[in-house]
Amino acid sequence: METVVEEVTTTVRHWWIVLLEALLFIVAGFVFLFYPFESYTISFLTIDIVISVLLVVIGVLEIAFAFTTRNIFGSWVWGCVLGLLTLLIGLILIFNPHITEIILPYILAIWILIEGISMIGTAIDMKDTKQSGWIWVCLGGILVILLGIIIIFNFELAVLTFVYWVGFSFLFAGITDAYVSYKLYKAKKIIKKTTVVEGA
Repeated sequence: METVVEEVTTTVRHWWIVLLEALLFIVAGFVFLFYPFESYTISFLTIDIVISVLLVVIGVLEIAFAFTTRNIFGSWVWGCVLGLLTLLIGLILIFNPHITEIILPYILAIWILIEGISMIGTAIDMKDTKQSGWIWVCLGGILVILLGIIIIFNFELAVLTFVYWVGFSFLFAGITDAYVSYKLYKAKKIIKKTTVVEGA
């Protein structure tokens, strides 16, 4: 039992990783939503670079958090796979800065779909560990998946307006991650309070 408690404590202690990832998503989402034309006219190459660096950082954070939760959450493998894929996509875009605007929406759509699936996995873990609010995380994942599907099946529209779709996807993913980090932070406070009471 003590081992389980220690594992849970270690997991919630890293709530800030999810929060940092959420902030990156939200900032990027706002940039693409509120400055879409500026983002687009700065040049497609600039958008490519911004997305590339963002995906590399997020990929590293997702891998780090997946490993810290591997003994608690069943979906940690999904998280690790998503992190590796995110990192790989980021590196591909970095080393191929002149990737065409035809290919980029497809790459982002696939990544967005997997991000949504990972969010649903997190929701299932929250439900299994009796965490409230799992339904909101699940809905967030479903919404992100729908955005990915819209990009794939409305490809001509996606090519013209992909900045908006990326913005919405990043924003919803960020809000969901922020909520998850809040739940982890609350769990950390409860564990800390319980430990103090038991030690008194």
